[in-house]
Amino acid sequence: MRSSDGSSAEGARQKALEVLNIKVLDPACGSGSFLLAAFDYLMNYCIAYVTKHPDAAAVPMTAKSRTRTRSIAMRDSEGEWRLTPDFKGEILGSCIYGVDIDPQAVEVTIMSLYLKVLENLPVEWQRELWANRLLPPLDNNIRCGNSLLSPADFDVYWDATQATLFERQEDVRFRMNPFEWRSETHGFGRLLNGRRGFDCIVGNPPYIRVQELNKWAPEECEFYKWQYRTVANGNFDIYVIFLARSLELLGTDGLLGFICPNKFWQANYGAGIRRMIGDGTKLLGIINFTDQQVFREVTTYTAIHILSQSANAGAVAYAEVTDLIDGELQCGAIDANVSTDGVSSFSAKHPLGNHPWSFATVEREQLCERLEQAGPALNAVAEVFVGVQTSADDIYHLDVLQKTQSRTTCDVGSMIRIVTWRMIYSGR
Repeated sequence: MRSSDGSSAEGARQKALEVLNIKVLDPACGSGSFLLAAFDYLMNYCIAYVTKHPDAAAVPMTAKSRTRTRSIAMRDSEGEWRLTPDFKGEILGSCIYGVDIDPQAVEVTIMSLYLKVLENLPVEWQRELWANRLLPPLDNNIRCGNSLLSPADFDVYWDATQATLFERQEDVRFRMNPFEWRSETHGFGRLLNGRRGFDCIVGNPPYIRVQELNKWAPEECEFYKWQYRTVANGNFDIYVIFLARSLELLGTDGLLGFICPNKFWQANYGAGIRRMIGDGTKLLGIINFTDQQVFREVTTYTAIHILSQSANAGAVAYAEVTDLIDGELQCGAIDANVSTDGVSSFSAKHPLGNHPWSFATVEREQLCERLEQAGPALNAVAEVFVGVQTSADDIYHLDVLQKTQSRTTCDVGSMIRIVTWRMIYSGR
């Protein structure tokens, strides 16, 4: 028996079930936005596949079954294919995983994923699923814990750096909430032990400067400095550690996609993570949002970073968004390699070692090479320095004192900070 496009019906059915082998992780899932998007993407993929291969709507009841089948999709009253509730639940339970240190965020994520299963289902089906508790349990998928800290890591750190009583150790451990990735019962050991790792890791890791973290979580701050000293130096931001940790969890053929600040491209504290990525040629693509603000009410300069565990033998696919008109549309155009307003794209050389990252077109690189060959650099004939460096955050960071409908009112000192901040960033 052949399917509508000439392939075997049996092959189409097996292909439809391959999606269940994909494992997606958000190591700092928060309220679950990225996991919801991943879940939605997988469901849409299955619908598109069944639409093209209708024979795949009925799959074998079990892996060994030859005659008995079950439906994974059906047509609605308008003739459009919809996934069955149990197959939605199967995708959710098999493919979607997340960790967050906040137990309330874990609960919100689980509830949001359940609501996504119920989406577009008839009301009577929704009631039956709730009443009979037919939704898949997610306690083993969405976990509470500190993604950056495992119990074994904590014990080694404590033995190496501390000499206090056992009770103190347990108190600190409880507050730091280590997560055991490879535990069969409390972590994801069933996926990581004997498996290559996660196929896809996505997210928006926390942006917390180590100075801020030290104010309310000093023990955690000291652990990060000790455990991740090869990738996080000086006054680092912990999104750098999330990058390093996630690369460790990524499968050989997997992809990691994080949106995070691009400051580590140039900052001294980013030298370690730059070396980790550069020496392994792990960078595949970047969407740099330049000075365009992706998040509401937050001023931060971000980029989407696509990395792999295996080496990238080619160039880096680089894109700059200079005018954020429609993020979804523009990112879709970048992914499809189609030109669109507000975006410029080109292939760039992969950064190597721990050198600061700078991405340029071939023409610009050739211009820079000619300039370098034209004569000695300025620092070869004169002393170049940055002036006084300070950690006086109360001077360089604006505090909002009062908000009104028309403006934010500040004292004279705050106005000076605003002007100083503008001068600093306009000169970057």
